[in-house]
Amino acid sequence: MIKKDKDKGLEFLKLPNKPTTIISFLDRNGELCEEEGKSVAKRVENFNGYSDSSIHYFIRFGNGEVLDPHEAHSHLNQQRLKRFQFRKVTSHAWDEYSKYLSNKERRYFTNARRLIME
Repeated sequence: MIKKDKDKGLEFLKLPNKPTTIISFLDRNGELCEEEGKSVAKRVENFNGYSDSSIHYFIRFGNGEVLDPHEAHSHLNQQRLKRFQFRKVTSHAWDEYSKYLSNKERRYFTNARRLIME
């Protein structure tokens, strides 16, 4: 039988915190945005309630290719952007892609695309 201490509550059981998920979206300029519909990339961080967490990275794909919001797909409006689905990528590919969104330097897009194809 567990004796309940009024000062400590149930903290002595060392129960985990409530699991939480934090989702961050990037728009076509590499800035944080609130809406998934306007985003081209996202980062999902899961906290399991203990000290562990996992981070997953996603980039929009369509017709088997990476979304390019500055060149090939610059004409897409929000409605057409939703047709591109998020696909999981590595953290390194996501970093290169987010640099491309911010700087608009083509080499970062090329690097991200190559890392995704590996």
